[in-house]
Amino acid sequence: MKLHYHKGKPIRDVINILKYARIVLVIDENGDLCERLENDKYLLNVIAVIDLCGRLLLEVGIGATRPYHSSRPRLRQKLWIQNRIKSGVLKGENLVLLPPLILDIIRDLSALKISGWKNQEWTINKKYNYYSRRKKNFFQRLFSGVKCNSGVRFSVSKSDQWLLQTIYYLELFYNPIIQNKLNGFARFVNVCLGGKCEYKKGIYTKKETKNMADSKGGRISAITDSLLMEFFLPHHYWFLIQNLIKKKNLFRQTIEHLGFVSENGLEEVERILDFYEMKIMKEMTIRTNLKTNLKTANDFLVFEVSIPELIKKPKRKEKENNGERF
Repeated sequence: MKLHYHKGKPIRDVINILKYARIVLVIDENGDLCERLENDKYLLNVIAVIDLCGRLLLEVGIGATRPYHSSRPRLRQKLWIQNRIKSGVLKGENLVLLPPLILDIIRDLSALKISGWKNQEWTINKKYNYYSRRKKNFFQRLFSGVKCNSGVRFSVSKSDQWLLQTIYYLELFYNPIIQNKLNGFARFVNVCLGGKCEYKKGIYTKKETKNMADSKGGRISAITDSLLMEFFLPHHYWFLIQNLIKKKNLFRQTIEHLGFVSENGLEEVERILDFYEMKIMKEMTIRTNLKTNLKTANDFLVFEVSIPELIKKPKRKEKENNGERF
C-alpha cells in the first residue's frame, strides 16, 4: 500500500499516527477499508482514520487520551507527540460506512478491557424528588445500592459532528437506562408544570423564573432541585423538549434562565441532530453512556461504553437437604 503524502505538518501528523497510534484505519475515496494497522507497542492511545492521500480524517481517544491533542507518553525520554490537525473531511458514503466500523472497534476494545476487571458493577446512592398527590407536596427519597455497569471511556472531538450525532442517537434511543431516566424525569416535570400557564403574562422573564426557583415548596423550585441532582447534557434537554415535555416553551425558558443550558447549546445540538442525514441500524450491538464529568471549556466529548452481557452474575446458592434442593 502506497500513500500519497502532502507536505508540511499534514505529513508529520500522519507519520506520527502511523508510528505511535494504537489502531489506524486506511480507507479509500469510497470509504472502503483498505488496511487495518495495529501497534502493540503504541504510545498514542487513539483510533485514527487516514485516506490513501495521506490525510488525517478522524481520531477517537481511548481512555485518558484526547483526540488531536498533544501527548507526552514517556516523561523520562522527553518524548513529545505534537497535536494533530485534521487535514481531510469525510463525505458521502464515508459517513454511512465508517460509523459501524468505528463502533465495532470500540466495542471490541471495551470487551477486552472489561472482561479482565474483577468488579464489573459499582453501586451508588441516588436521590429522587417525587410529588405526593395525597399530601399535595414534594418530597425526596433516597435509594441506596443502585447498581451501575462499569465501562470504558472514549472521547471524540466536537469538530467531528457526524460522530457526535451517532453517539447522541445511540444513547438517546438505544440505551434503556437513559430512556428510563429521561422518562421518569419528564413525568415529574409534567406534574410540576401542570398548574402553570405557559403564556401567562407572556414568557416569564429571567427575574420571575429565578424568584419562582427560590421559593421553597414551589413547582419550579422542585424542578430546580431535581436538575441539581441530575447530570444532563444539552442533547438530553433537546430530547426532553422534543419528545417528552408537554409544556415545551415553559420548560425551555426555565432551564435557560436558570443556567442549566445555554440557548446556543440547544441550537448547536438541534443543528447537529437535524442537519446530518443518519441511517441507524435497527438493532445496535453497542450501548453507550455519556459521562457528565466533562470540561466544558474543552473541544471534546467523553462517553463511556458498557457491555451488560459481560457482567458475571453471582452463582445461585443451592441448599441440599436429603437430596432435595430448596
